[in-house]
Amino acid sequence: MKSCYNLSLRLLFFLAVILISNRVLAVELFKNGSTTYTIVVAPDASATEKNAAKELSEYLNKVSGAAFPVVFNLNHNTGNHIFVGYNDRIAAYVHSHKPADDDESFTYLTVGDDIVIFGGRSRGTQYGVFSFLEQQIGVHWYAHDYTHIPTLKTLSLPKLNHHESPAFINREPYYYAFRKNADYAAHNLQNCSEAFLKDRKYGSPKQYWGNHTMAVLLPAKQWFSSHPEYFAMRSGKRVDNGQLCLSNKNVVKLLTEAMLKKIKESPDYWCYDLSQLDNRLFCECRNCQSIEKRYGGHSGLILWAVNQVADAVNKVYPDKYIGTFAYSYSQQPPKGIRPSDNVIIRLCDVSCCFVHPLSECSKNADFMKYIREWSAIAKRLYIWDYIVGFTNYLAPFPNFDVLAQNLRTFRQYNAIGVFEEGQYQSYYSQFSELRQWVIAKLLWNPDQDVNALVRQFIYDYYGSAATEILQYYNLTQQLVKPETHLTIFFKTDNPIFTNSYIQKSMGILDKAMRKVSGDNVLSERVDRVRAQILYLQYRTQKIKSVSSGAFNDLLKTLHRDKTHVHEKQSYKQFLETEGFM
Repeated sequence: MKSCYNLSLRLLFFLAVILISNRVLAVELFKNGSTTYTIVVAPDASATEKNAAKELSEYLNKVSGAAFPVVFNLNHNTGNHIFVGYNDRIAAYVHSHKPADDDESFTYLTVGDDIVIFGGRSRGTQYGVFSFLEQQIGVHWYAHDYTHIPTLKTLSLPKLNHHESPAFINREPYYYAFRKNADYAAHNLQNCSEAFLKDRKYGSPKQYWGNHTMAVLLPAKQWFSSHPEYFAMRSGKRVDNGQLCLSNKNVVKLLTEAMLKKIKESPDYWCYDLSQLDNRLFCECRNCQSIEKRYGGHSGLILWAVNQVADAVNKVYPDKYIGTFAYSYSQQPPKGIRPSDNVIIRLCDVSCCFVHPLSECSKNADFMKYIREWSAIAKRLYIWDYIVGFTNYLAPFPNFDVLAQNLRTFRQYNAIGVFEEGQYQSYYSQFSELRQWVIAKLLWNPDQDVNALVRQFIYDYYGSAATEILQYYNLTQQLVKPETHLTIFFKTDNPIFTNSYIQKSMGILDKAMRKVSGDNVLSERVDRVRAQILYLQYRTQKIKSVSSGAFNDLLKTLHRDKTHVHEKQSYKQFLETEGFM
């Protein structure tokens, strides 16, 4: 009995020591509108590091009301410090080598009462700052027009020693919001956005130029009349709307010249596309068929030509890459030929089922075979993935459960980058704000819990209507059964969209609308979710939709948001053909 009593005392003493130690080790960042911290940056820090320090000061001030001055003096010794960027002072603290300039990994840690944040000069340090703000302070960049910034009176941080590296070197969620807003892309740790070509504040561009570019580099409008032999032969006749005749040595020569000119005129890209047109009109001439027979099919001919251009480019621009598609009729890998070291293979999963994981669905067996085989022969594999329904941007598309697992599959096969094609033509579509934010998080780290990310976003973004939005989200995800298969070209008459589902969803979202009545911002956000069911009802129950006024509600939403209805139809075209205002 006495031994048990002594054991309990020792246990209580041990727990007390832990609690006291944690309290001693805690860093009081600010309290009641004041702070002892100064942000310190080296005078020779990069532009992105200086900007990150400036933003750190601004956001901490918004959260706390305290002023966090920024100084460019490593000898500053008054009060406590937040050091931003690797420098001599940090080197003495952490005893680690200086990261490479383009290393996008980051570390943040506490050293005594000081805080240290560093990574590569180009983007790593700024990602460390943004992640520190997000993970430790609670700032979240949820949408292009909404940043969640908490207001806190006091904040103490525990002892920190945190390091992260991205799962993929190149990360591009191809949504309109990411395309057009460099700040939104950068704060969510994405490094591929056309917005970076104009806004250099967050680092130099890291963009992939073009797709389906053979027609751009050797256009039929310029060459077909004088040289029809440069273009595909179909049923014994040269055509001006098909692929190129890649076995023609002059075609390869002209493509090389055009590519070298493109790189010279537009040097800001890291990779330049040289790929087939978006059709299946491949050349049937005897020479092309002979090369295809030698190298195992259509992809063999394409790679044979692309390698020649890439080899020529490498002699002039050894730091540039040439990319080509493994897409449609060229998905199957070749035999007896490998991509040159500076060739990027961009493998597309266009024909797959997207509501079951790629690695588990029988409909995706061909793609899994292709990714295994391309991974074995390509030094650099890039994935073009699809995450929305392109025939129905507004209709429910229950694919959230596969997003993380598919990215883990891409990582397993050593993909260096992922292009996630979403709704790229306008703001707002089916859960676009939620999906684009979640996919950005997963591109950095696909081991995260999707359900946790979804819940966090919904509760912060939809406010008092969050419970109903989450209920609707779960109801939609539950539409997927083992026998359910949806491609990116799904139709709204799919049997999973039952009348019962539509009615339940409408009831849930009508309740959500009532909860946010009087709040214009939240009302618009909920209204955009409700538009999913309004659109689905119109497509499946037109008479009821029009007579009830639901269709008119949909038209008002489309008119306000100017949202594309599907990839080939803008909101204006939809209103002209089916709407009235």
